Amino acid sequence: MDNYIVGIHAAWRGEQLGFAAFSARANAQQDKIFMEMWRTLAQLELVTGERMAKVLRFHGEHIDNDTPFDQQSEAFQSYLRLSHADVIAYMRGRVASALGRFEELLAIAPKQDMVDVQFLVDHELALITFVEREAAGEPDSLCDVRRLLSY
Repeated sequence: MDNYIVGIHAAWRGEQLGFAAFSARANAQQDKIFMEMWRTLAQLELVTGERMAKVLRFHGEHIDNDTPFDQQSEAFQSYLRLSHADVIAYMRGRVASALGRFEELLAIAPKQDMVDVQFLVDHELALITFVEREAAGEPDSLCDVRRLLSY
């Protein structure tokens, strides 16, 4: 159970970082379409992070939303400095890696956490679909993200 809680905590922190990085990317955009795209992605990270916080609180864990992020970290800075095409390619690797970790968490999740941990996996699958569609230049690359946010 300790590894599970550590994994959920890491997922929660990752969602916090994703929200901050995607929000910063949105705020740096001049193009309204890209601005809204990154805001939608930030919203998905926020919702997913809230679900992970709920799981942690259920297990008696303390959640500190005031912990500052290292805005000089490679991950955070990559979302700010890379071109659109390069940041999408960068996301591909991060999302694929996270999906494997989240599927492992789902495999060991207690029954009471299954719905929220499944959402964690589903959010990563939606991000993979987004990355693939965006890289291919397909319209409405966010359709799976929007669908997940509507639940």
